[in-house]
Amino acid sequence: MYATSSDELWTAVVSFFKERKFKFEEYDETDRVIVTRWTVCPSKRFRGFEPPPRQDGYTTDRIKFTIHVPRKVDVARLHLGSIATFAQRLTGKTRHVYAWDDVDHWLLAQINDLLGMGGLAIPAEHATRMALIQEVSKRELRHACDDVEGPVLLAPGVSPPQAIPATKLIPVYPGEDARRGRKRIVSLYTLIDEAGFVAEVSIVDSKAAESEFEISALQTVKLWRFRPAMKGGCAIAIYWPVYVDFGTGRLEK
Repeated sequence: MYATSSDELWTAVVSFFKERKFKFEEYDETDRVIVTRWTVCPSKRFRGFEPPPRQDGYTTDRIKFTIHVPRKVDVARLHLGSIATFAQRLTGKTRHVYAWDDVDHWLLAQINDLLGMGGLAIPAEHATRMALIQEVSKRELRHACDDVEGPVLLAPGVSPPQAIPATKLIPVYPGEDARRGRKRIVSLYTLIDEAGFVAEVSIVDSKAAESEFEISALQTVKLWRFRPAMKGGCAIAIYWPVYVDFGTGRLEK
């Protein structure tokens, strides 16, 4: 989160991606969402980013970003997600890495430079997050929504969250299972915070060893963004079930 307006943060994000000539798979000005197309890395678009060497024979291939800058929040918040593919040239094998720290930190550094300020990590724990928001926003007067406490379960008077279509990336279909034509629906339980960010996600009735389906679903849903649940005109955190259907057998591209 940043001690600035959401408008200024969104302008900085858009300026960066346009200046670097990234191509957009999705661009939603209303919900303030950007999903870039798969972009070859290294390339001029990743100027200043040096992928660290790997010891497994895989090299960086392509990267995709998802960005969300929610509008109706007390302080500007940037929700960043990334997916990177790594290729092993001799075998043709590929691997996917979600939320790759190295490239995420690089992108945040570029945004910070444009804003002339650094950001703070958003705490997952609700009370801690609310306290930090008040500190960063320097808000002294009571807010109309201060008495609306969350997280909640869906109940009368609470409108459910809505996934922003542009961010609903199709999960990577596990390679071995794709070849065998297996189908699967993975049930997840999430905590969607008051800005529409997936603060927590877990597998319903998971076994001790998570399957490739479950891992892929978990990693993908963390990149989804939501229009938050509402209660009495106020955005509120909510516990919310999500179902990921691998029935199509399609590979996310």
